[in-house]
This record gives sequence, C-alpha cells and structure tokens, in this order.
Amino acid sequence: MSHHRTVVAGLAVLAAALVTAGCSAAASGDSSPPAVTSTPTLLATSGLTLPVEEYLFTDQQMAELTNAHNRLAANCMRRFGFSYTAPESPSISDNGTAANLPRRYGVVDATQVSTLGYHPPRATAGKPNEPLMDATTLLVLTGDQGAMSTQDIAVKSSSGKSYGGKQIPDHGCSGDAYRTLLAGGGSAGNPELSDQIDGDSLARSMSDARVKQAFGAWSACMQTKGYHYATPFDPMNDRQFATATPSAREIATAVADVACKKQHNVIGVWYSVDAAYQNVAIQQDIQQLDQIRTQMRDELKVAATVSG
Repeated sequence: MSHHRTVVAGLAVLAAALVTAGCSAAASGDSSPPAVTSTPTLLATSGLTLPVEEYLFTDQQMAELTNAHNRLAANCMRRFGFSYTAPESPSISDNGTAANLPRRYGVVDATQVSTLGYHPPRATAGKPNEPLMDATTLLVLTGDQGAMSTQDIAVKSSSGKSYGGKQIPDHGCSGDAYRTLLAGGGSAGNPELSDQIDGDSLARSMSDARVKQAFGAWSACMQTKGYHYATPFDPMNDRQFATATPSAREIATAVADVACKKQHNVIGVWYSVDAAYQNVAIQQDIQQLDQIRTQMRDELKVAATVSG
C-alpha cells in the first residue's frame, strides 16, 4: 500500500474512532410482515425516496462534510506552519442517492441498459493523488509519526506530543477537525442505526412472500426470453458479465431484465414492502432517530459555516 493510500485509509478509521458509541441495532419487534396499504405501479426509481433517507446523508451532503473537514484540518496545519492543502470533493448533482435507489432493486433504466448492460455509468475521474507526506507532516495531521497502518491511527493518541512548541491535538489536526465538525456529538458519516435500518429492510424485503412472488413472476418472464435467474440481483452478479465493456449478450439480458420488471411491477411491489419494513423499524427507534436527525442538521450547519 502506498504512503498516501495509508493516510487516506487512516483518516477514514480516525472518523470511525470518533463516532459516538451506543447506537443500537433496529429492534426486531414483531416478526410478522408489515402491512402495505397500496402498491403503486412503478417503471423506474427516479423521484422515489425511502423513509430512512430522512436519517441518512445524501452523497452531496457527504461531499460538503468532507470538504469542511478538510478545510478545518488545513487551517489547523497552517497554525503549525505547514502549507497543507486538502483535496476538494466534487459537487454532486444527484441528491437522492442516500439509499442507492438508482440500483437498489437492480437495473431499471431501459435507455441506460441498452448501451451499458449491467455496467454502471462511468464515474468522473478524480484528482490525482496528493504528494506523499513525510513523517513530521503525518505526526501533525494524524497524531502518529509512523501512521503505517489504519489500526495504529485508530488506537494511538497524540497526547503529550508537540511540534514547534505547540501541543498537537489528539489524533492530530484531522481529529481536531472532526471534533469541530461534529460539535461534540454525532458521527463522521451516516449514523450506524440509519445504515442498519437501510440494509436490514432490503434484506427482509427479499425474504418477504410478496416480493418473492414478484421475483417468481420476473424469473418466469426471463425464462421465456432464454435467461435463467432466480432474482434480479443474479444477472447483475453473473461472472460472465465481468468484462471491461458490456457484451451483446449482457445488454440483451439487461434489456430483458428491465422489461420483465415492468411487466410484473417488480419495482412497485419491492419498493412498497421495503418502505413498510423501514417504517416499522423507524417507529421502534423514533426517539434515537430524532436525535440523529438533529445531530446531522447541526453537522451540516457547521460545514456550511466552514465553507462560507
């Protein structure tokens, strides 16, 4: 692993080390399937939102938080005499990706799959890596002079260390930036409870009889077109499609996949059941989630102030 990659990975672990502990998993409560009052006919996922997204940061918000953290860390580094410039995350136009709805239920866009198959749209190339940091820079930035493993960065404290006659903050300037951004609470990233509810509802929905019936209809439809898959995730994970560019067979499979989803309203059924499980879980932990939402808003306010 390169020195730079170690630092980047280490900062991610630093964030995890500063997360407020104590988030409980969503309570299972009543194991009976939740009621679905209505099942809309849905041909795509654009414009949809899931209940738990109210307690998740969007990609755009995560970029704003990351940029604010980096600017705070850079300001701290300058106080120690370092001309450190942190990279900026690009602005993201899609503001509805907190629960990965574009691909949460597999491919759904007929136009997109007609050229890409199961391949995702090509991401915009990021900026090149920053120059490698020497041990002294790492000491002030992360609080650990070696910083050669993410585990070291997470557990070592810079308590008692100094540079240029100034005390280095615990976990360095990066840790100091997180503490400022989180304002004494919250988490560096999506809250654990919200992520738990988001992932749990998707897993439960796939075991729900209503969704399994929709999968069966989709599978039978695919079979009439010459494709043999049990669930909509199976063709997405088909190893024969793990190629640099989509093959003609991959595109044809994906086109059939979307058509069968539309024919049997798989998206409408799946989304309705998925949302129902989320609503039950949210009500079971509503007080904690209300606190999480307040913490998220506080973090975004601080980030907006930092960004000016």
